[in-house]
Amino acid sequence: MSLDELPDERVLGMTWKPTGDVFYFVLQFHKVPSEVLTKGRSPTKREIASIIPSIFDIFGFLAHFTIQAKILKQEVWRMGGEWDDPIPDSLRSSWDAWLDDLHKIELLEIPRCYFQDLEDETKVELHTFTDDSQQAKAVVIYARFVQRELITIRFINGRSWGTPLKPVSIPRLELQAALLGSRLATFVQENHNLKFSRVQFWTDSSTVLCWLRSDARKFPTFIANRVGEIEETTNATQWRWVPTKQNPADDGTRNNAPADLTTNCRWLTGPEFLRRHDSEWPCDLQLKKNPPSTEDLE
Repeated sequence: MSLDELPDERVLGMTWKPTGDVFYFVLQFHKVPSEVLTKGRSPTKREIASIIPSIFDIFGFLAHFTIQAKILKQEVWRMGGEWDDPIPDSLRSSWDAWLDDLHKIELLEIPRCYFQDLEDETKVELHTFTDDSQQAKAVVIYARFVQRELITIRFINGRSWGTPLKPVSIPRLELQAALLGSRLATFVQENHNLKFSRVQFWTDSSTVLCWLRSDARKFPTFIANRVGEIEETTNATQWRWVPTKQNPADDGTRNNAPADLTTNCRWLTGPEFLRRHDSEWPCDLQLKKNPPSTEDLE
């Protein structure tokens, strides 16, 4: 029996279609009334909390989209109210815009295979991008295959999280994103058979880079502990600066509707500069020898 004759199968919350060898999503919201999904009425706090985890996306293909609902949920939490109260009218338009994109998910098809015909001389690199905003933090990881003159980028994993309701300084949030990036990259390396010739980390925070290139013992406990854990699995030379506009992790930290849910979106394909020779990558920052003051970061 050929692949084209095999039936579609459920795999890790998605569906595998042998024809084309791709994954796609089938959405099911058994506990959510249809009038909520069709914008017939405003959802309650309870219904929003039910919809988000119903999108089972273990690899993070949709993390740049689901974060929009997580950010919206945070806004609902900040405004208070009971579990079964409708969300405030001021948030209704944002919710409706997210629902419009939600139904596009089932049109998305994602190739199952990273790279076919992998040759012995093919170099495989791992690139982890991290970012944070006042609304959310995100990590996205790609494999970069270099085979002769051909460079191919493949999505490996991605994650997005809402930030704490309690205000935290941006540098500290960026540091936490870097820590989550180091953890996820370690997980990827431990659970893949691929041997990575280069493991690179990217952040658009000059403060985080300065902390990672300094003696962690001189920092406050919050910073020192996180820098110390990052140093357990990475070294400072693996971390580079990337402009915010070229950082794909930035897509997973903002409520930017409508979301790009095509197979060619930057979240799934990575930044364009990775397809070029490394001599054309963003220039690393020349940081000052002394790290920034932590007085304003408490």
